[in-house]
Amino acid sequence: DSYCELVAHRFMTLAAAEKMDAGGYAKVELAAAKANGAQVLCRILDRAVQVWGAKGLTEDTPLSSMYRHARASRFYDGPDELHIDTVGRLVLQSYSRGQRWDFGRAGPTEGTKYPEDYMAVHKMTTPETPKNSKL
Repeated sequence: DSYCELVAHRFMTLAAAEKMDAGGYAKVELAAAKANGAQVLCRILDRAVQVWGAKGLTEDTPLSSMYRHARASRFYDGPDELHIDTVGRLVLQSYSRGQRWDFGRAGPTEGTKYPEDYMAVHKMTTPETPKNSKL
C-alpha cells in the first residue's frame, strides 16, 4: 500500500511540475498534490509505526520523530482542508463558466485561459505601476 501511494503521489507531483514547466496554470494540481502528499506521508509513517508496535513510538527508532514532523506537514502552507477546498472551488468554477472538467487530462476543457479566467472570476486586476516608479 505504501509503495503504491508513494508512486501515485510522485506522478501527481510530476504532472503538476510538467504543467508549470509548459507555462500552464497548475493551481488545482498543486493544491491537490500538497493535500495528498501530506496525507500519504502520515499514512505511510502510521503503517511503519504499526509494524514496530510500541517500540515505534520510543526514541529507540527514528519513527517517533518522523511521525511528529509528518503531522506538521498537514498544515504547512495552510491546512489540507484549505487545499481541498481550492481544488473543489476551481473545478466548480470551470463548470459555472459552462465548461466541463476533463479528469483524464486533469484540467478544464480547451479554451480556458488561466490565469486570466481565474482573475476575471475573482474580479482581480493587475496592479498598475505608479507614475513615479523607477520600474
